[in-house]
Amino acid sequence: MEHSLKVKFSRKGVFLYLILAPFFLPRGFLEYIDSYKTFVNLWLLISCIVISFMLLYYSVFLIETVRSQGTIISGYQKLIVTPLFGLFFVVFLQEYKKEIVNAISNFLIMLFVLNLTIFNPVFWPDYFSFSMVSFIGHIQLVSQISLFGCYIAVLKNREKTKYSAVFLVVLSLITLFLSKASLGYIVIFMLIISFLCYKTKFLRSIFMQKTQIYILAYSILNVIMFWYSNNLKHFLWLNKYIDYSFSGRTFIWQEAIELIKQQPWFGYGAYGVNIVMFWHEWLNAGLGMNYAHNEILQRLLDGGIILLICFILFLWFYGKNVNNLKDDKVKYFSNSCYMIFLLIMVSESVTEYYYFIAFLSIVCCLSNDDESKGRIIKIR
Repeated sequence: MEHSLKVKFSRKGVFLYLILAPFFLPRGFLEYIDSYKTFVNLWLLISCIVISFMLLYYSVFLIETVRSQGTIISGYQKLIVTPLFGLFFVVFLQEYKKEIVNAISNFLIMLFVLNLTIFNPVFWPDYFSFSMVSFIGHIQLVSQISLFGCYIAVLKNREKTKYSAVFLVVLSLITLFLSKASLGYIVIFMLIISFLCYKTKFLRSIFMQKTQIYILAYSILNVIMFWYSNNLKHFLWLNKYIDYSFSGRTFIWQEAIELIKQQPWFGYGAYGVNIVMFWHEWLNAGLGMNYAHNEILQRLLDGGIILLICFILFLWFYGKNVNNLKDDKVKYFSNSCYMIFLLIMVSESVTEYYYFIAFLSIVCCLSNDDESKGRIIKIR
């Protein structure tokens, strides 16, 4: 229980904040201010270099990439920043677990509060909108960072910091709700269902299955959705009741599949090809986008069948860490978040950002921590 507010500064704490800060900076202004984008990218680069020198062997990878390309291209965030961020957790979370969780929680709380107050779209209508690009970033980011916020709140509650955990959950849910996105509402619904099942003992087993079962269900759901998009003409009657194209995603999937057929084995590399839709003529100067609105299709575009196989294996083996958690409460909500992240992957690409990798890395560390302690904590 928290009885008073205490502010403590230490070199270790300041260092961790400086390393973590660029991963949680608001991304809304990236759409409009080039100098801010340069500032964020440079801070990310500095953080990655620091982490790389801590890990030594990764520094060679980063320096050689910059040397050969002569610049920091947008693809480096997907290829280098994200895995380094995950490695940061793997290396340092076990020793500085409480400090890192508190730092992430504080960053997220600050980000959500600023998004709802000072940088509310009501005050910045020319820049931000809850339904498109907010202070936090693009609408596709909101569901992921809010879900990650809820998971961090679970870990905060585990450390007996109940009030700040509840505050973070409330902010995450409000941010999801104000996004006005169907996916945001689905995430809220799934979180509520997860909470209700947790309170109901005989339903709890739904979220306590092996993660491999959820991966299998996710794969089947994707097959169904791709079949649906390929046979869309037979479902035009659905448009009377719902948006049968899922906000245009089915059209994007069709174009992505055609591109994948041209390079099925190795894909096009990170940001190597753009999906050009008919609406880009008046929205994006006809340039298109490198975003398939589906994780499996995005993996196929980036690296073909080879990369997709690696990604499925990545999901499979990292998912086993959830199964190995000894604290049943943390295991339950880790499984819940894992399942919801998989659901998000049907209509978005979670590897475009850092939060899914951070989630998996934290689960990996918690699993190793529980194994080393041999601790078993059952739900009451």
